Amino acid sequence: MLTPSDDPSPRHPSHEPDGGTSAPVPATGPLVETALRAINAHRSGDEAGAAAILNELCDRGRGAELPVERLIVLLKELWQDDAPKSSVRARASSNQLARLVSACIVSYYES
Repeated sequence: MLTPSDDPSPRHPSHEPDGGTSAPVPATGPLVETALRAINAHRSGDEAGAAAILNELCDRGRGAELPVERLIVLLKELWQDDAPKSSVRARASSNQLARLVSACIVSYYES
């Protein structure tokens, strides 16, 4: 299970898909903690729990005026920090991540 303290580096989402016009996502704090909870729920197979947490993540993101792309970058970076290395497990993990990203996009625009 991932926790915010697993990665001490402040690099989480340093990408700027919007050309740097909005503030970067912080490396720690409620947004990261919520994203980690969503990832952990999704990985454990708790789709209903993951969906509820993604709604919370998207609410927080919109409240911080972050586009959905920033939330996706956050999820992907946190996911990759703990991704399996074997090719079979990596492929399954990639499919799980794709489903999580899709659910995040739906949640962002529907909630």
